Amino acid sequence: MSDPGMTSRNVGGLAVSAWNGVAVLLILLGIAGFVVPMVVMPHNREVARIGDLKLQATEETVYSVPPYLAGGLIVLGVVMIGGGRLRRS
Repeated sequence: MSDPGMTSRNVGGLAVSAWNGVAVLLILLGIAGFVVPMVVMPHNREVARIGDLKLQATEETVYSVPPYLAGGLIVLGVVMIGGGRLRRS
């Protein structure tokens, strides 16, 4: 027996509830892109090794999220949710 809260209608092979989940995830990723536009990832790099002595340097790689990408994720998520609601009507 199916859960009355879940829909069994499929769109493109995925259940509508899965589409809504993906849409919400895209919206959250877009909001996170606006809140944290740059992510800094430190990593250690071996500079030199002389016998048992090992010299390492910590370097930081900066990844930036362009605002248009974050906004596009939000718009795409909203369109996915809106499109799913229009089809149900």
